[in-house]
Formats: sequence, C-alpha cells, structure tokens
Amino acid sequence: MSTTQSGLIKLNLGCGSDYRDGYINVDCSNVVKTDRICNLQQLPWTFPDNYADEIVMKECLEHLPDAHNNILEVHRILKPGGIFYCSVPYAKSDGAFQCPEHKSFFTEKSMDYFCGVSGYDSFGGPKFELISVKLTTAKNTPKTKLRNLIPFRMVLRSFLWNMYDNVEFVMRAKK
Repeated sequence: MSTTQSGLIKLNLGCGSDYRDGYINVDCSNVVKTDRICNLQQLPWTFPDNYADEIVMKECLEHLPDAHNNILEVHRILKPGGIFYCSVPYAKSDGAFQCPEHKSFFTEKSMDYFCGVSGYDSFGGPKFELISVKLTTAKNTPKTKLRNLIPFRMVLRSFLWNMYDNVEFVMRAKK
C-alpha cells in the first residue's frame, strides 16, 4: 500500500504521460512512467473496497468501454467521502469525436445520474455528491484562442458546437 506524506491514498488512473508526484500512477502499460500496471477495461479493478481517498481520471474514462460500470468501480474503490476528479472531452465539441478510441461521450449533465440529480434510480440510489462541473477550453491554437474571445459562450453552447472542449467533474463518494 502506497500513501502520500499526508497518509492519503491518491490514485491517478489512466495516467498516460500525466505522472503525478504523491499519487499511485496507474496505466495499462509500462510504455509511460507508472507506479502500477492495471488494465482498466477489465472489471473489477485490482484495488480493494474503500481503498482510496482521492481518484483522478484525466482524459481516460472516455476510452473505457463501459463508463457506467467504471464509475461504479471508482465508487467501490473510494472511501466514503473520497473525492473523484474526472476530466473528459465535451460531447458538444469536435474533439470528442476526433479520436476513434473514444467509447463514451459526456456533457455537463452526464454525472447527474450517479448523483441522484437526474431522477433515475436504477442502481440503488446516488453514489456521489456532485461538488462541481466546469466546462473548459483549450488555448493552444489560434483558432481556440479566437473562439475563447466570444462573449456569451455559456448561452451559445446550447445552439453551437465547439464552444467548449472539456468537461471536468468533482464528486464526493457517498456511503
């Protein structure tokens, strides 16, 4: 069991090239720097119940074939009160569809189902408390820099695609 200096267990699942100090960095191969190899496409993952205080999945969840059960697996691994940080391509952007390896698509409402906000209760009640949802933009090309100057993007996102590039969720695990 690896812990940080604070004694917290923090997982960076599907880390790719985003190696984080103070985390157990997990990916499916040793081509990138990792602390542990785990195929996140195979459930259940190799972590015990109520193991982690924090889980980060940045640009990973959309590559997994079963997002619903992967999110339930995150809940299983998190301790009650543990925090889940998730960043995925925004479904209303071209970037979400440019990679043929993307299996799932997400909007700012996608996690409502797991937080009891959607009105559906098909798996035993809310698993998370939704702390925040944030739409973000890339700033790496002249096109995205120009697009980011457009006023009223939050309103325009309902009518036009490509107003945002990613959606970031922060959720707290319920018991």
